[in-house]
Amino acid sequence: MTYPLLFFQTSVLRATTFSSRIDCNEFINSLSKSWAAERLSENRGHGARTIGLAVSGGVDSMALAVLCSNLKDCNSTEYRLLKFQAFIVDHGMRVGSSDEASSVAETLVGRGIPTKILRIKWHIEQRGYLSNFETLARKKRYRLLGQACLSHGIDSLMLAHHEDDQVETIFMRLVAGHRGYGLTGMKSQATIPECSGLYGVHESGGDIIHHTLSGQITEQKEREKIQECTAPFQKFPQLRANLMSETGGIRIYRPLLTFSKARLICTCTANEMPWFEDRTNHDPTLTTRNAIRTLYRHHKMPAALSKPALLSLSEKVNSKYNWLKTKVNFYLQMIKISSFHLATGLIKVNFPYISHEVGNSLRSEDYMPSRISVELLHKTITLVTPEERIDLSSLQGAASRVFPEICQISKSNFSQEVRPKSSQPVSFTVGGVLFQPVHENRNLAVPDALVESSPCFIKYTWLISRQPLPKISKHSYNLTIPAAQNSISPWILFDGRFWIKIVNLTCSSNLIVRFFEPADLIPFSSQFKSPVARRMLNKALANMAPGKVRWTIPIVVLSQTNSDFSQALSLPTLGIDVPGAQIFGTWKVRYKKICTDHLDIPSESNLSGS
Repeated sequence: MTYPLLFFQTSVLRATTFSSRIDCNEFINSLSKSWAAERLSENRGHGARTIGLAVSGGVDSMALAVLCSNLKDCNSTEYRLLKFQAFIVDHGMRVGSSDEASSVAETLVGRGIPTKILRIKWHIEQRGYLSNFETLARKKRYRLLGQACLSHGIDSLMLAHHEDDQVETIFMRLVAGHRGYGLTGMKSQATIPECSGLYGVHESGGDIIHHTLSGQITEQKEREKIQECTAPFQKFPQLRANLMSETGGIRIYRPLLTFSKARLICTCTANEMPWFEDRTNHDPTLTTRNAIRTLYRHHKMPAALSKPALLSLSEKVNSKYNWLKTKVNFYLQMIKISSFHLATGLIKVNFPYISHEVGNSLRSEDYMPSRISVELLHKTITLVTPEERIDLSSLQGAASRVFPEICQISKSNFSQEVRPKSSQPVSFTVGGVLFQPVHENRNLAVPDALVESSPCFIKYTWLISRQPLPKISKHSYNLTIPAAQNSISPWILFDGRFWIKIVNLTCSSNLIVRFFEPADLIPFSSQFKSPVARRMLNKALANMAPGKVRWTIPIVVLSQTNSDFSQALSLPTLGIDVPGAQIFGTWKVRYKKICTDHLDIPSESNLSGS
């Protein structure tokens, strides 16, 4: 089955009689809001910047393509110099999709936009019968787009979601039971989704874009670069340069969210830009979005569910959310992080006292203090958690432990089960991390009388680190770099926290990255013959990885393929290698990318452009 190319179709023109095309200035104005202005200045002096375009061939993405193509004739020098690279994903799910992709590519090239077709590879024949096909297709599509952007040195990818898509998204979330901030809708910019673990694509590889633009890195150069970061071990363990955190990653932008589909159709028509109409988008039985689209197309919706009403609802929710973020950012600046060891993911934190005045100034929304406390916890936990996502609702109990004052501000918001049972805090786990109270801190701004009457005004210092793993699940995290002379592993995300790249220099042994275990301690330390070296090793572990924290850091182990022999080689995040480790391999480690906006992080933490 093939799909017709629509071009000046009469029915389409009638549908857009009262709409107007999007002009260049309108598009630039929208682009400047979604695609951050600093993106333009980042590349000044380094030649033209290239932006990726995700193009399906439909009217939405073809309108985006023609608007981008027209920027070469605009008055703004900065926007006129932008270059674009289009990517077409062929899902291979219907007859004629390959020919259609080729036709779309030919059209885009004719408009001066270089285009690459990306084809999804399925591993089973009856892929269309998969119950989770839509979810799988989305993941494969984004990962293909992300990897294609990386190979082209692109860190910005534009999508063609528009105002009508936004309405459908809000409707879908209402149907799914979302309330409150779940109705904010799609964001104009975000981290590329579905790409966790892809180095250089998802929040990592900030230096790759520069290298891609200036020339490919050869395998030999990469090996030398890794070896430079693995200094030979001397008489005793010396910590190498502080571990750095990752930068970079690809971000997606939606510059058309404020434009209706009718205006996109007019834009294509006015610019004589053809498009393909995928008939599967009109089948209400295929997806929830299709069903909602059919409702709006063929039925008069209740006023409360009309397009203007849902957009207004989303605008109000966003306004309230922005107000919340302002309050959260105020308290984030008051969080005192006295230490942050990237080598182990251990932080020492003092949280601020949330003032009772906040609860009195929130337009009768007495739940807001608890929401602020949850947001503060979420922001802090993301610094060290191995988990990709944390459900905010799972943090309410933890919030009452760290911020007991909110129980006084908003008693109705916490059940008896959630409220702390005593004033003396205890260790607990949440969101993949362990909270350990260290000692109490008096809030000097709180009067003595209040402290005496309510223990909730006493704040504690907390040590926060990765939650200890049960022994039974540790081996599921093991990563193996096989025996192959001079083989270089790709960057691997270990435990969601450490990016590790290893060169295996052996012919008959695997290099394994796994969690450090108690049984490793004596075999590891015994390889340092000097008593001074062993004492320094123990001191380094005590300072950098105290208690159970040390069993959450990675170790590199040599494992012979033809025997049971194994040898511990390195605690790579601490920069501690056994003597002679470089004979077997070299390694490079970085901490995951973390967002430090509004947080005061100690400079010695060595965060590289978070």
